[in-house]
Amino acid sequence: MLTHRPLVRVTFNLIVGVLFAVFLLWFVFRGTDWNALFNAILTVHPGWLLLSQVPLWASLYTRTYRWSFVVRPTMHVPFRYLFSATQIGFLFNILIPARLGEFVRAYVLTRLAKLELPKSLALVALDRTTDLIGVIVMVLVALTVFPTDRPIIVPADFFHTAQPLIISPNLLKFVVALLVLALLVILALFYVLCRYQDAAKSFLDDRLGRLLPGPLNRRIIDSLSNFANGLHVLRSGRDMVSAICLSLVTWVLSISCIGFVILAFGIRCPWYTPLVIEVIAIAFTIAPITPAMIGQFHLAVATGFIISAPGADLSTVKALTLLTHAMALLPVMLAGTYCLLRERIGLFAITEAGFAR
Repeated sequence: MLTHRPLVRVTFNLIVGVLFAVFLLWFVFRGTDWNALFNAILTVHPGWLLLSQVPLWASLYTRTYRWSFVVRPTMHVPFRYLFSATQIGFLFNILIPARLGEFVRAYVLTRLAKLELPKSLALVALDRTTDLIGVIVMVLVALTVFPTDRPIIVPADFFHTAQPLIISPNLLKFVVALLVLALLVILALFYVLCRYQDAAKSFLDDRLGRLLPGPLNRRIIDSLSNFANGLHVLRSGRDMVSAICLSLVTWVLSISCIGFVILAFGIRCPWYTPLVIEVIAIAFTIAPITPAMIGQFHLAVATGFIISAPGADLSTVKALTLLTHAMALLPVMLAGTYCLLRERIGLFAITEAGFAR
């Protein structure tokens, strides 16, 4: 049962998230011709829509296989445990804002595989790093194929503004440069912590010993030591490359889903539109504020389609956002719920552990 403090935090996060989701939905769908929107949904080809589920379900496995290459240099963990931890973590990522699911994934792995929690957190963090490398590659490819010789124009009727929104291509390039720099810094810190673990431990022990009481200092050092032990994949170039390749495959599968939904609507657009939508969706949802990314995801899909396929019918685009979101949520909800039941892990116990950290 949830204690008082975690319950308050869960409730507060959900209330804030729901309010923000309502605002974003109002922002995206205000002025919508609902008859035209529903008519657009009725014209959807069910075959393409069904096909859009295939890459998403496949991505559940490629994402887990990617993580297995991160975990393998540390210890052998059955694929079932990795799969369950991943799906339960993603389920919590969409249920509760603030990426609680990342901690939940580590918590479930710790419980199933009997690992130390700091080590599990390190494995999750490194998996997200390989994922981030895939994101950077996607962004670079998107910038390569997307016309950047002219400003990006978002029509005034989309945001209901007096003038169209004009985005400079230089701004996009600047953001990409920051992302690449952040990635390099993260990788460098991980490598130093892993390669020079004893020296880092000694340095921190000396510095923290002057600031913190002995027991607290010892706890922090032991946690960092366990965290560093989880980074052994950095010493295995083959496993690291395999994880990065699977990250790219996973993102291609996600992009394919968007492409199939677009085909279901019979919309003509440039071939790179699904890629642009995916990149913008990542940017808009990197800090999930709303439950199930409601509103955030819809705004991202609509924005990505409008800037990559100017002149598209807004009612059809908004219908597209609804179905794309539904298709993306379905595998996560079903697989996450199944794994919760299979592993017999209490929903509230996980929430309490996540918010009590």
